Amino acid sequence: MEPIIQFLAANKSPLLANIYPYFACDSFDGGVKSFMEPIIQFLAANKSPLLANIYPYFAYTGDPQHNTLPYALFTGSGDPSGYQNLFDALLAAMYSAVQKAGGPGVEIVVSETGWPS
Repeated sequence: MEPIIQFLAANKSPLLANIYPYFACDSFDGGVKSFMEPIIQFLAANKSPLLANIYPYFAYTGDPQHNTLPYALFTGSGDPSGYQNLFDALLAAMYSAVQKAGGPGVEIVVSETGWPS
């Protein structure tokens, strides 16, 4: 049996372009796109996951006009795109960007999240 070594790459949601509306976010920011695409393609070829740091707090404080506190805290009624909370919207945006970068089968593992105390 061959040993399998997986490669893990961590990233965070600010790497995404056009973060709002989340359902329209389908690519990485231009400044990191040329770096992320080969990483995503490598992960896809090696069936390795991408570790994502998803922070609803930073998305909320960075754009409070579009993100309500209840939506960020999982207590809101959702938004027009159909996502029930900001975490789900950010994760879906990350999946969309990964797919467009050439990694439709790349699993995303949330490696870090939270809210400052």
